[in-house]
Amino acid sequence: MTLTQEEQKMIRNSWGKIITHSQETGEAFYRHFFALRPDLEVLFPTDLKLQTHKLLAAVTILVTKMDKAEHIREEVQKLAHRHTKYGVEPAYFAVFGEAFVLALAEILASIWNEPLKKAWQSAFQMIAEAMIAEMS
Repeated sequence: MTLTQEEQKMIRNSWGKIITHSQETGEAFYRHFFALRPDLEVLFPTDLKLQTHKLLAAVTILVTKMDKAEHIREEVQKLAHRHTKYGVEPAYFAVFGEAFVLALAEILASIWNEPLKKAWQSAFQMIAEAMIAEMS
């Protein structure tokens, strides 16, 4: 799966808005994530500020390199190996994706629409599939 030029443009433009609201994005993501899977809260530190920073830094790298497949592959390999050490299981990715899209919709409410949602879902699906393959 690859993203179209238009999807990449929508993701980059919206990510610029997300990054200016990084703390709110992190709070929204973890609120949604833990509402969907409260049992996974034990995998995370009690202070989520550093975790939020790591999450947004990783997504920023992926967003800035999304048109360079070889660079994305390297980043995905690193992420997959780190997440394997944390005890992340492939089944967690669907919940993560759902919570992430819910957080984006909340933070980007003024510009959120179906094409933007589909672009982000496609991007997440592409990364999730690559990470799961790397973790296997």
